[in-house]
Amino acid sequence: MRTLKINWLRTGLVLSFFLLIGAFWVLKAMEKKEEVKVEINSKKRLVTRWFNVVSYNTSNPDNKNDQILGTELSSPPSSITNPTQCSTGNNLGIPCAVSFEMDPSIPESEIQNTTVSDVEIDHSTTADSYARKNP
Repeated sequence: MRTLKINWLRTGLVLSFFLLIGAFWVLKAMEKKEEVKVEINSKKRLVTRWFNVVSYNTSNPDNKNDQILGTELSSPPSSITNPTQCSTGNNLGIPCAVSFEMDPSIPESEIQNTTVSDVEIDHSTTADSYARKNP
């Protein structure tokens, strides 16, 4: 009788051990699933958005603190190299448009009449490229 009791105790302890390990694995798997959900939801879709820009510092037109953003452009400025037109093909002259990689849900009104440096700070982005024209 004593041997039977010891065997049942051993069997019970072994089963309890495996049940605890199984419960631990299930909880770990659920934690990982929640982490993946949070990571997916935190990723935002970014798009390239172009804005008109006017620089009020004629001696240093590339100063981002003096570049005021205007309306959003429906498409990037053309790539023609005519220096008197706002063009992405023009590497000389003053900035006339700027692009950002940013969340498309940010309203245009939140960007207009702010400086390029303010937009970079407020929306965690950088000015990707400029279109330029000669005055």
